[in-house]
Amino acid sequence: MPDTNILITTFATGTGKAEVVDLMPLRPDTARSDHVVMRILRGLEGSVEMECLFQPRLDYARGRTDLRAATGGVVAEQEAAARLALASPVSLTVSDDLARAVFSVRTGEELGFELQWGAALPPDTSGWHERIEFTAAEWREVAADVKYDGNWREVVRRSVLALHLLLYYPTGALVAAPTTSLPEWVGGDRNWDYRYCWIRDTAFILDVFDRLGHIGETSRFLEWLSCFCESCGDRLQTLYGVDYNEHLPERTLNHLDGYYGSKPVRIGNAASKQLQMDIFGEFMVACATYHRAGGQITDAMWATVESFVQAVIEHWRRKDRGIWEVRGEQRHFVHS
Repeated sequence: MPDTNILITTFATGTGKAEVVDLMPLRPDTARSDHVVMRILRGLEGSVEMECLFQPRLDYARGRTDLRAATGGVVAEQEAAARLALASPVSLTVSDDLARAVFSVRTGEELGFELQWGAALPPDTSGWHERIEFTAAEWREVAADVKYDGNWREVVRRSVLALHLLLYYPTGALVAAPTTSLPEWVGGDRNWDYRYCWIRDTAFILDVFDRLGHIGETSRFLEWLSCFCESCGDRLQTLYGVDYNEHLPERTLNHLDGYYGSKPVRIGNAASKQLQMDIFGEFMVACATYHRAGGQITDAMWATVESFVQAVIEHWRRKDRGIWEVRGEQRHFVHS
């Protein structure tokens, strides 16, 4: 859907045409989330046979996930410690660890599915038309606020919208990527967990945001960082959890095959304890762009910037792990 983060996929068959609308609905209170994914199925022409499959594996399949039928859908649980509920307008047959339905959608029909994390019962799907409209309006406002009139303007707006999907609104932190263990090459073992806030990646993104007039994102990020790092100097980690978590032990999940058999699958990232000298400079570039764009650097944040400068003065000759976060010996990397 133009100028939004709502995805529309159209399917055409020999018997008809249907579209699937996927979104994560926004709320007026953007500091909170229902942790919901909505999927709306619309019949456009004729009749199209569809299949719904629900087969989640909670906690990375490290324990048994049980499914139970409920009014209006099905609920997945793992020893009551984790839950995932699916609201479905079609009746699902639950068999062991799989819920399934085969049905047809016809011209003019609309079916709303909703998946919610942490819910003990399938969510209420009423009012989804209004939720889609509100979400679309919010994203269009983000796109309209992009202050850029150069080449490839539509591509730039699309990129900004994609970057906003990486924002964790409750804290202002950004994840480097929403995935773990996608391989650098298929069959290789350089498969890392990037679902954390890297100082470097975030600095690059915020530098772009500030240049395009989105300085509010930088302000919130600086507030988040100050919770970890008040004048912390060389104690600055390369990455943090978006929810104020600085302890990110790396673990290997040997029971999972990985993308196209690319093992290992990892959660956590040991790079959090590496020395990477370049992050201080990249962070200060982002701060400078923010200041030039009209953002306010508080006294506390200025003290943090000064501590970073002092860290560079003291340690710039040291070997480090570099921008590629090598797991071998430390070296003198040019980028650092």
